[in-house]
Formats: sequence, C-alpha cells, structure tokens
Amino acid sequence: MSIVSELSRRAGYRAPIRAERSETSSSGGGRETIRLARRADGGIDALAVARTLVRNGVGPRTAKKVVEELTQHGASAVHMNCDRTVSAALRRAGVSAESNRNADIDVRSVREKTGLSQHDFARRYGLAFTTVQNWEQKRSRPDAAGRALLRIIAADPAQAAALLARAPC
Repeated sequence: MSIVSELSRRAGYRAPIRAERSETSSSGGGRETIRLARRADGGIDALAVARTLVRNGVGPRTAKKVVEELTQHGASAVHMNCDRTVSAALRRAGVSAESNRNADIDVRSVREKTGLSQHDFARRYGLAFTTVQNWEQKRSRPDAAGRALLRIIAADPAQAAALLARAPC
C-alpha cells in the first residue's frame, strides 16, 4: 500500500491539516536542515509525521516525499524550524530528528589527525588556506557542505584525498 493511500485511508479524503507556525526563540529561530531517521524501536506513524511537518512550515508535497523516504530508506532531510516540541512530536511518531547545527566539528582536530599543516590540508582537500585558518580560529564556521567534507576526511583521510584527486575539474 502506498503512502498516499495509507494517509488517505487513515485521514479520510480531505485531512484537515493547517500550517501552524511553531514557537521559536528570537535568537537563531530560522529554518535549518533537519536530518530525520526512522527509529530502530519500531515503525513510524506516517500520518503523524506528515502532519507535524506541515504544521511547521513544510509543504504537503515535500512532507509526502519525506515520509516516503523515511518508510523506504529509513532516513531523510528537510528544511524547517525545529524546536523541542517538534522533536517530541516526531519522536512520538517514531522518527528521530537531528539538527545540523548540533553537528559542529573541530576542524583543527581533523587536520591534526591527518598530520598536515594548514596549507597542505587546504591544498590536498581543495580548500582555500584562509578558509581553513578561519574555521580553526573560530572566525567562521563550515557550512553544511564543509561539515560533510570534514566528516568524510575525519573518517578516511587517504580515501577522501584519492577521490578528490580523481574528480574532474
């Protein structure tokens, strides 16, 4: 049975879903990328997940795609506001939510693990020297793509360098 037919069966032909904005703090209450994963302790309540997403500013089509990815692949990501009440509602529906903001990475420790200087690290992994320097000195923070690259480098520095060397310009 597809997600659409399951949602229709459980909610009726026209489910009353209204977009209600969640309460967010005035400091940093903007939208961010949230990683969602099906919890290992059981199935998910697809209707509850979809309603929670729509009520927090995600479009219905996007919510449907996210629920489909969660049921088929066990994980998805969505751009939305996420606070404790949203996380709790998703948890009750069988989904864990993790913000990318919480995924800070210590750039200096990743670089030192490779045994490279800032110049060599930047050159090997295709980064600007000043970017690496600013990240390490906390003048700026890596964006989502930078954090992903740093996590890959931390996991396997040699393989990351080899893959980047093969990449076309």
